[in-house]
Amino acid sequence: VRRGFGWAQPRIDRVLSSIEAQLCKNNGYQANTLLRFALIFLCFCNCFMLNSVIEPQAFASPLASPLNVWTASSMERIDLTGQPGSFTDISLYAARGEYEPFQLGIRASYEDLSSVNVFISDLIGPNNQLISNRNITLYREHYVYVNNPSPDLAGSNRPLGAGWYADGLIPFTDPLTGQDITGASLDAAPFHINAGNNQPVWVDIFVPHDTPAGQYSGTFTVTSDQGTSNGKIDLRVWNFELPIKPSLNSSFLFWNHANKSDMLELLKH
Repeated sequence: VRRGFGWAQPRIDRVLSSIEAQLCKNNGYQANTLLRFALIFLCFCNCFMLNSVIEPQAFASPLASPLNVWTASSMERIDLTGQPGSFTDISLYAARGEYEPFQLGIRASYEDLSSVNVFISDLIGPNNQLISNRNITLYREHYVYVNNPSPDLAGSNRPLGAGWYADGLIPFTDPLTGQDITGASLDAAPFHINAGNNQPVWVDIFVPHDTPAGQYSGTFTVTSDQGTSNGKIDLRVWNFELPIKPSLNSSFLFWNHANKSDMLELLKH
């Protein structure tokens, strides 16, 4: 109490001195009465100190960082102005030779975010085996405005109507050289997020064919001029491999297009 509530120290000292004096006189009744009073007084000081010192730290602290980051599966749609998720870690599962994606949702909570960028570490597994971050590709999801949405035929998966949808994937680096893309009309990173908006980042993890099975872990880091956020990535690599060459025969057809020129164009791809 004396350390956290200095103004009470003189009163506390006077009360304790009175108790000592009464005990020296062997006046047990008065001493016990004063002792009870002192305990009540100290409890009052302690409660007042808790309300005055601890609560302001909990409720009057500075605003949290405007950078809000969460993880989402590849099957979720992150709306431009939707509410953020609540998970900062993600658990994934993949076979050798498989691509396993997930998304990072980044929100500018109450002010703009500038110079936003994303970094993924290597994934470390059994016996310090690793999946290098060279096998991890990042894309900034580009929002496009849909004027004419799909027709609403009812059912369980109804269209959401006109609005902004994350659609295009802009790579952080050149897929051929692995170098940062510069001078493009749509540059992936670093990027800017307006206050109240979300920006998803698509993360593709490729598991090399020679990767030992087991549990692999790494981290992601989102940086900005307004703050930094981190999270954990857990990847379970199953003990089997996807074949490089498909074993099923495939057939590609143009609907209502059976002329020779269409077929030749298809064969080019």
